[in-house]
Amino acid sequence: MRALVWWGSDDHTWSPKVPLYGGATTVDETYDDGNCSARLECRRELGLPGSMMNFSWSSAFWVNSAVANTLYGMHDRAAPVVRQWRQDFDAWAVGKVDQAEPVARRLLATGEEAAGLEVLTQLAIETSKEATARWTELWQHLMVSFADGMTATVDETNKICGCKKAGTVFEDAWGAKVVVDTGDHFRLPSADCDYIDADGKCHKGKPPMGAAMSAAVAAGAIPKERVSGVTGCSL
Repeated sequence: MRALVWWGSDDHTWSPKVPLYGGATTVDETYDDGNCSARLECRRELGLPGSMMNFSWSSAFWVNSAVANTLYGMHDRAAPVVRQWRQDFDAWAVGKVDQAEPVARRLLATGEEAAGLEVLTQLAIETSKEATARWTELWQHLMVSFADGMTATVDETNKICGCKKAGTVFEDAWGAKVVVDTGDHFRLPSADCDYIDADGKCHKGKPPMGAAMSAAVAAGAIPKERVSGVTGCSL
């Protein structure tokens, strides 16, 4: 009773935290490792789902990993969603602990050790099973909400998809970072640039001269003065 661990499988930041008392003897199959320490042959002998080379939706490790790896590439949009699901699960699990703990304490205090430990074990089974079920649903929610770089929300007035989709919004700070990182690489043609490179992009400053200019022209660079009808760098 004195040892309660809130444990998360795989990426601890984005996984649900399951309450496990030291007296609990079993967890849901999705969290069960059978004291194998992930050893393949041991898991195979016990018939446990999943391994490092075998994905399984019946493995909490892989379910939580699916959520975390989906989030990595869309952190700004997905992280707040996962945090909210974490908070909701935590609140639910704390309620289950608050229900189970006094019952287990009373049973253990009266010498009914087996019954007390069974209460703790059932808590571990119920919460670990619920954690995997919720994180499976969470992964599905993330995929539906953020597929293809879009953000989708429910809109029943849309008779085609029942949804509303919006593109990613990049703030000015992100644009400034792109300029710092890439210089003129993504610069659009305008009246204040001086020459067009082989990729059709405009640049400020003097174009390459002499041998460098010849090499640039050979590579496809076009000084604006050589383009008929050009104002600035517009083609």
